[in-house]
Amino acid sequence: MFEICHRMPLASSLNGLNLMLVNYFVQHGIGSFAITYYSQHTKTGSKLIYEWASPDLRPWHQHYLDEHYAEGDFLVLVLHQRINETGLLEWEQKQYQWIAITQCYFHYLRKFLLDGAIKSVRLTRREQQCLMLTARGVRVDSISTTLGISQRTVNFHLQNANKKLGVNNKYLAIMRWKGIAPASV
Repeated sequence: MFEICHRMPLASSLNGLNLMLVNYFVQHGIGSFAITYYSQHTKTGSKLIYEWASPDLRPWHQHYLDEHYAEGDFLVLVLHQRINETGLLEWEQKQYQWIAITQCYFHYLRKFLLDGAIKSVRLTRREQQCLMLTARGVRVDSISTTLGISQRTVNFHLQNANKKLGVNNKYLAIMRWKGIAPASV
C-alpha cells in the first residue's frame, strides 16, 4: 500500500495514474473495478466530474451512471470479484488499505483534473494584469490608477477571472492562475 501511494506523485498523466491503480488491484487479484467522482453543487445538485471503469465492468458502470444514483460530493470505488478471482477474500482486513489508496488516488486525480481545467482557461490581458498586480500586493485603487481604469472595472476583471478559474475570491484565483491548487479544490 505504501509503495503505490509513494509512486502516485510520479505519474506524469491521468492514464499513468490509472495504470498504477489497475496494476495494484490486478496484483492483488482484482481485475474489475470502477472509479466515479461526483461533486455536489448547491444549485444544480450532483455533477459527474470523472469516471473510469475496467473493460469487464464497463456495462454495469454505464448502467450505474445512466440511473443517476449519485447524491453528494464523493468518490466511489467499486471492486468486483469475477469467477476465479480471489482479491476480495478477507476484504475486511484489506478495506482500510483500499481506503488509503483511494484517498491518495483521489488527491492526484483532482490534481490532474485541475491542471487540465487551468490549461483550458483563457484569461484576457486585463484579467491577467489585475491578477498579477493583486499578487504583488497592489490594492484595487492603485491598480485602477496604474491601468487607467476605474476601481469598478478592476473588480469586474477580478470577478471574471474568479469565474473562469472556478474560485470565489481573488486570492484563490491567483493561486489557481499560478498553478498552486488550494486544498479545498
